[in-house]
Amino acid sequence: MAIGEIGIKLGRIGIGKLVRVSGFIVSANQKQARRLVLHIDEFELLN
Repeated sequence: MAIGEIGIKLGRIGIGKLVRVSGFIVSANQKQARRLVLHIDEFELLN
């Protein structure tokens, strides 16, 4: 999950591109504790 400026920039990157991300992982919600969501704080395009 990426919102705001980071989400816009990630949306412009084509499928198949390699990126390095940093952020944190949390449960999607209490009912689906086994489903995880990655919240992206920063990213770097590698190729």
